[in-house]
Amino acid sequence: MKALFISRNLIGDGIQISAALRVWYAAHFAEYDVTMLTNNDHVAELYKGMGVPLDLIYDYNPATDEPYDFKFDFDISKAFQICDKEQVPMAVGYAKLLGVELGQTAEDIGPFYTPPILDEDNEWVSQVPDGCILIAPFSNSCTSHEGKPPNKTIPWVKWKPIIRFLRTFGLPLRLTGSKKERADELSLSEEEYLTGIPLRPLARAMQEGRIKLLVSVDNGISHLAASQKIDHILYYPLCLGLHYAVPWGNKYCMPIQMDPAVVEPGQLQWSTKQALKTLEQVHAEENTKARWL
Repeated sequence: MKALFISRNLIGDGIQISAALRVWYAAHFAEYDVTMLTNNDHVAELYKGMGVPLDLIYDYNPATDEPYDFKFDFDISKAFQICDKEQVPMAVGYAKLLGVELGQTAEDIGPFYTPPILDEDNEWVSQVPDGCILIAPFSNSCTSHEGKPPNKTIPWVKWKPIIRFLRTFGLPLRLTGSKKERADELSLSEEEYLTGIPLRPLARAMQEGRIKLLVSVDNGISHLAASQKIDHILYYPLCLGLHYAVPWGNKYCMPIQMDPAVVEPGQLQWSTKQALKTLEQVHAEENTKARWL
């Protein structure tokens, strides 16, 4: 039999389907061949690394194309409704839509993505210096794109003391985003821009430990980092309830909930230091990685 899943979501909402998809497939792998209908964009590659063997298609006409025995749409709007009503994480919202049960730990809810090792990605991966701090300050869903006060992205003037603090670690600093995104107000060198890097080699660089720390707002890169379980300082927007991501899919994620339009730069810097102290304690208890502070 054949199953068709539909996901036309952005990076974060797309990668959050992984836990539900994996649980469904574990129960039905002997019955179904799986196809994913999605957009032909940078997100599509992520579905191949969720632990479910599947084919990707970018167009489907139910009136003329071959029928499927099972169809399911990972509809983000319906998942949001469940999340708000039941105060559950996004991964659980998707699972409830699909009719599968997830556990309640980070290991259960994911997100999950394993980047394949491909030679064509080697040049990109080599551009990520070992042990670097990665900054991901952009968000496509921020209200600032509509001419309103920002609800996700932090104004550059408030990033400046954070950047100064992060430089005290003496580690390479890189800023990522789309190919055309810039942060001229931060006076970064051209070498420090890692914009335009595809998701697959970026995830691989995380997996290989090249990225020691991600500092980001709530965006697709933050969800990608959750799938790789790397150290992460997340400036989480006050406009979103914590229930969308709690329990956190990454135990090394240190969230700082704030309103970017009104938060003081000194408060952000202090909170970042405190988050790194907490992250240090987590690693000290596990004796897994070098400490931060």
